[in-house]
Amino acid sequence: MLEGYGRFFDISDDTVLDWVDALVHYISPEWAKAVEHWPKTPSTYRETYEKYGEEVMGLIEKLLGLLSEGLGLDPNYIRILIMEPLIQLRINYYPPCPQPDMVNGLKPHSDGDMLTVLLDDGVDGLQVRKDEDWFTVPSVPGALIINIGDLLQIISNGKYKSAEHRAVANTNQSRMSIVMFSSPQDDVLIGAVPELIDEAHPRLYKAIKAGVYGTVYMSEDNRGKGPLDALLLEHAKQVNV
Repeated sequence: MLEGYGRFFDISDDTVLDWVDALVHYISPEWAKAVEHWPKTPSTYRETYEKYGEEVMGLIEKLLGLLSEGLGLDPNYIRILIMEPLIQLRINYYPPCPQPDMVNGLKPHSDGDMLTVLLDDGVDGLQVRKDEDWFTVPSVPGALIINIGDLLQIISNGKYKSAEHRAVANTNQSRMSIVMFSSPQDDVLIGAVPELIDEAHPRLYKAIKAGVYGTVYMSEDNRGKGPLDALLLEHAKQVNV
């Protein structure tokens, strides 16, 4: 389980580096929390993030219900499938960069989870890819940004698409974001929902355990949607998913 302070995406020989520091730890379930390693200052850190985590978990549960219904399934389908989720917190700090064209804030990638909930500090920096173009997501104070992750794309057999996104560096301003990642526990098998498979809609992805996908995602170059594309079945590689 990945926790700690530092940088996690600088694993390739690419000369374009990520310009970000991050603090990562688990919020839920209780057995996954190593609170002895959480920051001691400010003194309200633990209380604040545990309360925020509870609110985010409630939101995720509601969203998964709506997404299940959107697939024509029982509202509890996905929630029951993933059982008690792992909720990981990542606090990103992007300092001002004197040469923003030489670095990424965070390189293009899609999230290797089910759903991601992001809160930023009002400074623009997040961009989302559509086709070949990148669009800045306007920072709205107090608003939450929801990303669909790779595992939900697999479960929905491509009906829901994980969002490829990146962060860009800023010359004059620092930026912070608070991100909550929701993932199934490691031994949950992730595959297309059988009710979504028929002759007209064949299975697109190989099934994989959530923990195995997480390991591959963090140990290989995860730029773009490479880890997800590696699971495409042969007949699906010609399909625009």
